[in-house]
Amino acid sequence: VEAVQRAVAAISKPAPGGGSGNAAVAAGSGASAARGLRGGPGHASAKKGFIESEADVRDDIETFERRLRSTGDSSDEDAKASEIPIAPSTSQEMAQLAKELRELRRRRRAAKSAEDAESLRAQEKGKNARMRDLWRQRQKEKRGQLEIEGTVNSKGTRLEGVVVELAVESDYLASTMSGKTGTFRHRVVAQLGRAMRLIARKAGFAETCKRMGGDGTRHVRFELLPLCLQEHFQAKPGVKDTKIFEDPESGAKFEVPVGELTKDGKPFEGNAEFSAAIVDVTSTAGLEAMPPLTGRSVRGAVIPMQSAGCVFVGLKDANDSKSLGLAPDGSGIEVSLPSNAPLPLHQPSVWHYNDTVGEWEQTMQPLAVNGSELPPPNPDQEVSDEVAEVEDAALAAKQEEKEGDLQSNRKKMDEQRHKDGEEKICTCGYEGKKAIL
Repeated sequence: VEAVQRAVAAISKPAPGGGSGNAAVAAGSGASAARGLRGGPGHASAKKGFIESEADVRDDIETFERRLRSTGDSSDEDAKASEIPIAPSTSQEMAQLAKELRELRRRRRAAKSAEDAESLRAQEKGKNARMRDLWRQRQKEKRGQLEIEGTVNSKGTRLEGVVVELAVESDYLASTMSGKTGTFRHRVVAQLGRAMRLIARKAGFAETCKRMGGDGTRHVRFELLPLCLQEHFQAKPGVKDTKIFEDPESGAKFEVPVGELTKDGKPFEGNAEFSAAIVDVTSTAGLEAMPPLTGRSVRGAVIPMQSAGCVFVGLKDANDSKSLGLAPDGSGIEVSLPSNAPLPLHQPSVWHYNDTVGEWEQTMQPLAVNGSELPPPNPDQEVSDEVAEVEDAALAAKQEEKEGDLQSNRKKMDEQRHKDGEEKICTCGYEGKKAIL
């Protein structure tokens, strides 16, 4: 196969992601991210092998060249200083070869003799072989390194100036900023065996986070949610009062306790900023803004989720923009969230996205649905559900075995009656119904 684009235009489909500070009402099953590769179209024959149309080859070479240009669109100097240098000659030579291949194809199509066309085709074969060697060389150069390329979007628009940071636990490895086309790139030493977090933040939008790992190249697509609320209030420890903020568009309402805020683990007093964003879980764009819907239950099991509603909330010191927390023994923020999403089959509960470990965690927070307060999650009930599922599966298997035996016995009876010259007995009931009617 001499199709260049099958080597240079394999593009991974991005997985949906989300942000820190999210809370969701969820249970049941949900979709997981899928990852795939795309290669160019074509057809094959025994005589000529795999053949692609000239338009497909031209489009794929242009796609490859655009990717080479877009990967250099980071503008943060600190991030560039933290990158691991990879010999630029490999990518540059691949780009040059792509241009030469395009020119050779143009000249071959315009060739006036079969000899000239065959000569140009032989040159193409040589350059195709060199392109495949360069691709393999580039893959070897990236071993032990993690290269992240991606875009930042919001409701169909690419965002410029988004800070994208790469962190392991509480340590930040690198930081960059999306360029004019909303693209960014990180290249660092791979932290094998350790989960990394890719965090995107921009003023006026909810912070978002994705888990990363392994080595090689990763393609990421961020979807940032615009904040629907940004309000300031005075926090004072010990005060038994709440500030109520409401989003008129969605109808969501937040009750924030002004006396339960903390900073660095200590009671906070001063000017605080509250921000919120509402996730539309009934739309594709809304689900893309959320982390993958898989979470850890109160019993510790990893289970799929179905979201019935989700919000992002943030608290920070209005003076220095440092994050604020809530007292662990306090009442927390009470949220009233209208939702048109269908309720899951299992009892819903409140889940919190832990951006430090990068997963959803089930909480014991109280939840009321349509005015009725639901009991908190019961780990024992989770075990009984698993036992019931096992028992149901065993019962179904037993019934299937009995049904198989019944059909086998009927077949044996029919064979015996046929052997004895007797008429076959109707076992479906048709003849009996016919006789009654």
